Amino acid sequence: MSDGDGRRAWKGKETIFLVPHTHYDAIWVLTKEDYFYINIVIILREVADILKRSPEYKFMLEQAFLLEEVERRYPKLFEELRKFIREGRIEIADGEYLMPDTMLPQEETLVREILFGKRYVKEKFGVDVDVMWQADSFGLNAQLPQIYRKSGYKYVAFRRGSPRRSPSEFLWEGLDGTRILAHWMPLGYRAGLDLTKLHESYEILRELAATPNILMPSGSGGMPPQPETVEVVHAWNEKHSSEMKIATPSEFFRAVERYVEENGIKLDVRKGEMYSGKYSMVFPSCSSSRMWLKLGLRKYESMLLCCERWATLLFLLNGYYPSDELNDCWRKILFTAFHDVVPGTGMDEGYKEVRRIFSYLETKLADIGAAMHREIIRELQEQHGSGRAG
Repeated sequence: MSDGDGRRAWKGKETIFLVPHTHYDAIWVLTKEDYFYINIVIILREVADILKRSPEYKFMLEQAFLLEEVERRYPKLFEELRKFIREGRIEIADGEYLMPDTMLPQEETLVREILFGKRYVKEKFGVDVDVMWQADSFGLNAQLPQIYRKSGYKYVAFRRGSPRRSPSEFLWEGLDGTRILAHWMPLGYRAGLDLTKLHESYEILRELAATPNILMPSGSGGMPPQPETVEVVHAWNEKHSSEMKIATPSEFFRAVERYVEENGIKLDVRKGEMYSGKYSMVFPSCSSSRMWLKLGLRKYESMLLCCERWATLLFLLNGYYPSDELNDCWRKILFTAFHDVVPGTGMDEGYKEVRRIFSYLETKLADIGAAMHREIIRELQEQHGSGRAG
């Protein structure tokens, strides 16, 4: 719909959902320890302070890996964050253990990223994540609507790979016909980062939106939160007919759902993978750069899955399952599947961590597999000798 000037015309007032957030990189242009310092000491401590001072302020966090490290290193800060998460003033979106590349790892790895992450969030904070926030992956594979919905997600927001420019909200249909409400970020996750240029972002986003509800992420990967956000929002609402509010991604998606239902709107349905670079940058060369990362991940994914099968057989024979050891290996695999690790898009220094992981997995998985194989043979021999085996 548009008015006489060619601008969008909606039933009801436009609402801009400004979402303060941080995007966490495990490694990229800096090392793992550098990013822990930036995200915990510089960003999350300031987030907690702003939340204490400003009742209107809200914030969004992504990945359980970072929260797990906060819990281990800074228990007092962790308890403050836990309080705000339970109050709904901090929302966890994505909620995976780490935000993976979704095109290169095996499907089981993608499922485990969700399993490990959502389980941690549920156990520690008592919340179930329903917004998948794929802010930085290099495109999305076509099976993800089914995986996401079966994992308890209701919505997905993503930055890269949309083959169409508008509308920015649509139903994404997976290979099996499963559909999920999706939002493509036309200006990425920094759309509202520059608080002096909100009107410019607003004009672009409103022309692409399917409803009068406009998502404007306001964050970055290494910038502290902006305490002036509340005042900027107040100033906007005094000068504009549209309403801006500090919000969370789930608030935006629920508003879109309500508007669509109340006004009988049929959203576009799109099928297939989101891997186009036409409207948002996708790096196809990441599929072939630093090939040792791809080969290593696939090798140790396969070894770990093989060990799990041996462990299942052993459990059926004597009730023993090495869950702690296997879960530790999975956490290392999930780190390697991160969206700046396996694509090879970071600086050389960061990949020293991955070489250490691969060295560990080479030894550990070989030992686990051989030990379980010996135990299975011993159990079968004992059962056969005692007449218990057929």
